[in-house]
Amino acid sequence: MDDINLLNHIGIVVRNIDEMIKKYQRIFDIKVDGPIVMEKFQVKVAYIVFKNIELELIQPLKKKGDFYHFLEEMGGLHHISVEIEDVYQIMELLKKQDVKLNSDKPLEGARNSLMVFGNKESLNGVTVEFKQLRR
Repeated sequence: MDDINLLNHIGIVVRNIDEMIKKYQRIFDIKVDGPIVMEKFQVKVAYIVFKNIELELIQPLKKKGDFYHFLEEMGGLHHISVEIEDVYQIMELLKKQDVKLNSDKPLEGARNSLMVFGNKESLNGVTVEFKQLRR
């Protein structure tokens, strides 16, 4: 996969995004991008911006959906995100490698991106987000 550029972020599902933002700011005195509401996914997200990586905090807004169920089961680390050049090309490559995807087409992500998630059962227990930034 030559077009995987770098680790983009680590996604963490939380109960209260505002409390977590305050905690990270207090501990690290660090920049925060957000929070923003993503109605389509019924979540609020914010990015804790470190020099070489970001943490994406995800708070479910409704008591339903994948993120809410994940939070109720365990919470915490949800996925790692890798930045790619072409989400369609990666989807084809992953399908050829028998990696199950969470959708048949890319989804609109935060910060003007397209994304698709690789199913954790296909990737040794780790959910991976493949994220194409649109510049």
